[in-house]
Amino acid sequence: MTGTVLVVEDDAAIRALVCDLLTLEGITPLEAGDAAAAMTVLSSYPVDLVLLDVSLPGLTGYSVIDEIRHTPALSTLPVLLLTAAGPGQLVAGLDRGADDYIAKPFAMEELRARVQAHLRAARRWHTRLRPRHVDVGDLVGTWRERRFDIAFQPVRDLQTMDAVGFEALARFHDGRPPREVFDAALEAGMGVELELAAAQAALEVAVTLPPASWVSINLSPRALLASAELQNSVAGCGHDLIIELTEHERVEDYPSLTAAARVLGPEVRLAVDDAGAGYASLSHVVALHPALVKLDRAWVDGISSDPVRQALVRGVLGVAEATGSAVVAEGIERDDDLLAVQSLGVGLGQGYLLGRPATAAA
Repeated sequence: MTGTVLVVEDDAAIRALVCDLLTLEGITPLEAGDAAAAMTVLSSYPVDLVLLDVSLPGLTGYSVIDEIRHTPALSTLPVLLLTAAGPGQLVAGLDRGADDYIAKPFAMEELRARVQAHLRAARRWHTRLRPRHVDVGDLVGTWRERRFDIAFQPVRDLQTMDAVGFEALARFHDGRPPREVFDAALEAGMGVELELAAAQAALEVAVTLPPASWVSINLSPRALLASAELQNSVAGCGHDLIIELTEHERVEDYPSLTAAARVLGPEVRLAVDDAGAGYASLSHVVALHPALVKLDRAWVDGISSDPVRQALVRGVLGVAEATGSAVVAEGIERDDDLLAVQSLGVGLGQGYLLGRPATAAA
């Protein structure tokens, strides 16, 4: 996978080693030995990812994060910390806006995997932003006339294999992939309306689910902030509700999100969806202390034979334990991957192997 990565590291030997690895992977490396040099490079060249040492001479890596997050043209740029710092400094970096971290001394295979994962996520994000024709009239009809059904996919306890919860998923009557429709609505300025319409429909049919289970719906941060109209439906759905935060935009105001969830009901909880992809970073987990952390399916697919993916999941499990969050492995489709996530201690699972999405009437 191609891309351009800025390596900000004051140790010349480590910097050279990382740059050599990136070059072997077909990635263009740019170098900086301190914070000032890093910002000069970022103002001069397009960059897809920043590998950032926390301990730099003069201004620290935290200063670089602050500059990136407060510069509009750079605010969505993914930042991966390279650090030998303790948990306190690590949390501080994630709080400032870093997306991920790798602890020194690090295995080069793990660094390679993390870099490739973030570049894939960035590419998916930019692909969604490509200009396209949007049929506004069709979208209005889809939203107002509810030209979609709601399917529910089980989330299972990986010890008992019981279904403990269900994720609500929209299935559009014209057969278009849900992501395509929601992205088109977002582009047309109707993203929140379509999200809330789908959430309303899901809450209405959730009464058909097993009574002891919880139900989850997907909302972007912007839709959650506008979700007060769902309050009566939440109260009447008969299930505990989990809101999975989807990643249309970077989260800037975490307290407002938790407050919006409380408006919907005292038992409404949050989940970080697709952890490890897009903007769904460990900083979300640190800031929100969500009920669930859902692993991106790219980390689960093939995990049985990939020690690097296993190491990544162990890291997420450690952060989740510290925040009191349960971890869900999404995209489980093979027996060997199921056994792998079970052996790692992942408590919950979701995927075609464990149950395909089915409409409430099915």
